[in-house]
Amino acid sequence: MKVTAFIPAKSFSQRITCKNIKIFCGYPLIFWSIRAAQKAKLVSRVLVSTDGKEIAKIAKSYGAEVVFRTKNNLDTLEEVISDYLNNYPKIKERLILLQPTSPVRTPEDIDNCIYKSAMSVCLEDDLFLWDKSEPFNFQKDNRKLYGKYYRENGSIYSCSKEGSRYGHKNFYSMPKWKSFELDIYEDWEMCEYFMRKLLKEEGNYAV
Repeated sequence: MKVTAFIPAKSFSQRITCKNIKIFCGYPLIFWSIRAAQKAKLVSRVLVSTDGKEIAKIAKSYGAEVVFRTKNNLDTLEEVISDYLNNYPKIKERLILLQPTSPVRTPEDIDNCIYKSAMSVCLEDDLFLWDKSEPFNFQKDNRKLYGKYYRENGSIYSCSKEGSRYGHKNFYSMPKWKSFELDIYEDWEMCEYFMRKLLKEEGNYAV
């Protein structure tokens, strides 16, 4: 079955204005998800789902296909995926979901999630959590953790055939420096730093 990289990109952003097309490391943010998907060996099609004409124009200029959402009030990623699947029921494909707001990833990361039918996570082995006044995941006396925890990092999801991003229970672990999300302006400079680190150490796939 062919694999489609599905990139959801809405035009409205509450915290960062026009976030998905704001310049990030020299290119519109959405470019990095499109180009990583294009360079992935197991991806045969790159598709951007959007409600914005400017996003569509930019996505097409970088070689992605574009589908416009049929509803304007889609609040969750599940609703966005369902909107696409319901309107194109005859297309048989496997979706790999890439969020533009988690750009620090490589084509190899995408291929690994496809191969393992996994979602990307980050190992949290030094995170001490409290539930009100009591420790949640460690022993108070010797600070020994009860176990290792994995945090969903929001970067890559191998969707089930029904379109659920949680349809598979396999994990693909990514390092913490690849697991930042662009939610507020303060995230931008930090993520750009790690993106430049990635491009320098693991190869510049922008070209």
